[in-house]
Amino acid sequence: MTYWKATDGQKRIEQQKCRPQSVYNSPATDSNMIFKQDRRGRHLSWPHAAFDTTTTITISRVARIPDPIRIERFRRAPELGPSVLFFTGGTALRSLSRVIKLYTHNSVHLVTPFDSGGSSAKLRDAFNIPAVGDLRNRIVALADESVRGNPEIATLFAYRLPQNDGVDESDDDSSNNLRKELDDLVSGHHPLVSAVPVPLRDIVRTHLRLFRDAMPSDFDLSGANLGNLMIAGGYLSYPSEERDLESVLFLFTKLLEVRGVVRPTVQSNLHLKATLEDGT
Repeated sequence: MTYWKATDGQKRIEQQKCRPQSVYNSPATDSNMIFKQDRRGRHLSWPHAAFDTTTTITISRVARIPDPIRIERFRRAPELGPSVLFFTGGTALRSLSRVIKLYTHNSVHLVTPFDSGGSSAKLRDAFNIPAVGDLRNRIVALADESVRGNPEIATLFAYRLPQNDGVDESDDDSSNNLRKELDDLVSGHHPLVSAVPVPLRDIVRTHLRLFRDAMPSDFDLSGANLGNLMIAGGYLSYPSEERDLESVLFLFTKLLEVRGVVRPTVQSNLHLKATLEDGT
C-alpha cells in the first residue's frame, strides 16, 4: 500500500465512492481524510478518526527498600556510590562514617568547629584557632582501613599522650615526661612514628615539629591528641593573615586515604552562644 496525493477533484470523487458511511456518518472533508492507493491502483480513502486510538499500558513492580541489588553494586564499586551530604558536629556520625565509606566514596561532611572541650579547648585557648578535634575524628572514621590505605598514620592520628589523672598540671616530672615523648615523636624515635613509611614519616615529623616550635612553654600536653597537634602545626605554619584550615585538612585526607570529603563550616575561632528567657 503506497500513499497517494489526490487533487481536489479526485478527493471529492473518492469521498463519494469509497468513504465507509456505515461506520462514519460525519461529513468527509479534505482535512480529516486519508488517501491511499493499493496494489491494483485503486484509490481508497477513510477518515483520520479511524486511526485515532489510544492504548494505556500499566507496568508495575515490587520495590524493596533498601534495594539489595544496588547495595551490592555500591559495595563492589564504592567510588561509584551515591553522593550524600552530612551537616554535623561532634562524634555523632563516627560509627556511621565507618560503615558508609564501604558503600560510597562520595560523601561530603560539613563539620562545625565549635568544640570547647578536651584537647581542642587547650589548642583554642593557646593559639586562637578553630576546634580541630571533630574534624580529625571524622577524618579518621573515613580513612581507608584496607591495604590500600595507611593504617600506621591512622593509628598515629588517633593516639593520645598519657592523661595525668589526679596529677597537678604544674608537676615538673609529669610535664617533662610528656615533652620528652613529644620530642621522641618529632625525632622519629617513637615506635608510632618509626612504623610510618618514608616519605609519609617526614610529613608527620614536620607537622609535629611545627607545633612543638609554636607551643607555649606552659602548654598542657596531658591527653593531647597527636592528630590535633599535627593539624594545628600545619595551620600555624602559615602567616596569621593567610592561615587556611581547609588546605591542612586536604593534606591529611590524602595521607590517610580518606573516602569522602571533610570540610569545616567556618574557619574562625567561634563559640556557640545561647540566651535563656531570663536573660542569662
